[in-house]
Amino acid sequence: TAAIPRLKNMLQSKNIGDVSESLKILTRAHHFGLPGATSALQKSLSLVWHSEASVKDDASKAFSEAFISPQLNEEGENLRDNFDIQTAHNLIVLVAKSNKSELASLEEVLCNLLNKNLLENSLFDCLWDAVRAANQKGWVKAAALRTLAMVSKSTDEST
Repeated sequence: TAAIPRLKNMLQSKNIGDVSESLKILTRAHHFGLPGATSALQKSLSLVWHSEASVKDDASKAFSEAFISPQLNEEGENLRDNFDIQTAHNLIVLVAKSNKSELASLEEVLCNLLNKNLLENSLFDCLWDAVRAANQKGWVKAAALRTLAMVSKSTDEST
């Protein structure tokens, strides 16, 4: 866990290789549940505005692997059955914890993923279910609705 602050610093390196490797390590650390890795990845979302295309792509890939890609169980089997629910949960929590600049970056990443057809309609159904659920907490409904609003901008722009 002492490495996380160093990795966060490396995300601002002028060396593109440092940035790329930091993103990969933070993604792995997030999957292992290391403290600080998730918040570091959240902060790294701003890299989607980087001038280097490879850094933008790496940031988007790290986000996708950490928050969108299906998780594996101990046997390495894909947990596809709960994939959309887990992804919706990940996005709701991420949106709820993000500041305005992180939300703008998150919107950019989500729109890019949607434009590349990497987000399933069933994910949006799960987000709508969270909004409509009568017993759902207010912050969850708000974050789910905000996520849906982000991706709706992408579909508006592409039509």
